[in-house]
Formats: sequence, C-alpha cells, structure tokens
Amino acid sequence: MKTSKNSSVPPSQEQKVNRNGQKKAKRGAKKDIGGQVARREPDEIIECRVSQCQACGTDLSDLLQHVAARHQVLDIPPLQAIVREVVRSWTLLPLLPEVSKGRSAARL
Repeated sequence: MKTSKNSSVPPSQEQKVNRNGQKKAKRGAKKDIGGQVARREPDEIIECRVSQCQACGTDLSDLLQHVAARHQVLDIPPLQAIVREVVRSWTLLPLLPEVSKGRSAARL
C-alpha cells in the first residue's frame, strides 16, 4: 500500500487507520433536544370535547370530561403592506423671495 512515507502520495490522501471504534461527529444541523418551546398565553382556546361514543354512538356531551392532551399551534398571519402618503408643503416668505419647504420624517 502506498503511503506518504514510501511514495509521493500526500499525507492528506492516505487511508486513515482504524481509530478503535471512535465515531466521527455527525455533520449538518443539530436537532433540538426536546422540541418544546415555552408556552404562550393563547389568543384562542379550541376545546375538542367528546360528543358521542365512537363504538355505539351514545351521546356523551353531558358527561364530565377530562383533558387528555393539549398543544399549541402558532399561526403567523400574512404580511399586510401599510401605504403611507407623504405630502410636503411649501410657502413663500412675505418679504423675502425664498421658498420654505416642509421636511418629511427621516424614516420616510
């Protein structure tokens, strides 16, 4: 086998020796452990109550019901453009032949 010691193969091109079971670090994005985000105060609560028995169809809506699970869904509303019209005025000074103009706000 050719190595950098007995040929012109550069060290970076050599075959790597087994490293006694050492694993390489995985590449790419790391997964977030747990997958939970801090809960927010909901704007709306949707209750999914049991209305009838899935097997026989008996009405169960009047019975005491317990929370089986809960989760939150974050809906991001679509962006809406805000159209602002900037109207600048001007005026002539009564005694001087000079025009004064209104200044628009710095962010517009």
